[in-house]
Amino acid sequence: MCILFVALGQHKDFPLIIAANRDEFFHRPSAGLHYWEDYPNILAGRDMLAGGSWLGVNYNNRIAAVTNIRRPELLREDARSRGDLVARYLRDDDNDAAFSRFLEEESHTYNPFNLVYGTREKLMVYSSVSKQLLTLQPGYTAISNGELDDPWPKMSRGVLAVRELIEDNESLDARAFLRLMRDSTQADVCNLPDTGLGNTLELKLSSIFIESDQNYGTRTTSVLLFGQQQLDFHEVNYTPVGGREAATHIKHPYL
Repeated sequence: MCILFVALGQHKDFPLIIAANRDEFFHRPSAGLHYWEDYPNILAGRDMLAGGSWLGVNYNNRIAAVTNIRRPELLREDARSRGDLVARYLRDDDNDAAFSRFLEEESHTYNPFNLVYGTREKLMVYSSVSKQLLTLQPGYTAISNGELDDPWPKMSRGVLAVRELIEDNESLDARAFLRLMRDSTQADVCNLPDTGLGNTLELKLSSIFIESDQNYGTRTTSVLLFGQQQLDFHEVNYTPVGGREAATHIKHPYL
């Protein structure tokens, strides 16, 4: 997962809205949105290589999503899969305080990440680089591949688009968010972040939707509309050249 936009307490019908894109190598095997056979409580896509996920929910009102932090100099070959963090939070019954302690004690065993986790009522985000844990406040938030307060162009662009979509439409349609997440506008070179990749690659990665080649790009868009009675979870998966491969809509009731 490489960018998430969160609207908390900004629409009367949907107290929480999450729109997210997952960027990944196309050769990495993945399964789309489904209830897991080994953990039927979990609704999420799944990384079939390491067994974790990038974004999911469960019947205990838990939500989790992970993005990598782009710090090449901190990468370790022996690190645990970051998708394990999403699966662990959705799978285990530990309370949030216990899980937060786990992050403080074990985050160094993973490559750099931001983790969003919590419930519809209280969402938190943790940075493994700064060791900072924040509770999201009502409003609009973007989380991508930098530190929590990094104002990357695609983050600012997406927050503005999400805000306009929500504030200009009394009735919301997931299709509008899906279109928004297909924005492939790249940043001006002078505004690119410097994460050590060089301007050519930074430019390619600077859009909300990363136009793919045969190797890497945006593979999945997810839109989660948390209503009063149920979650409408929409997912679209893409082929290596940006075409739609599959679309899924699951209505997930609250228990």
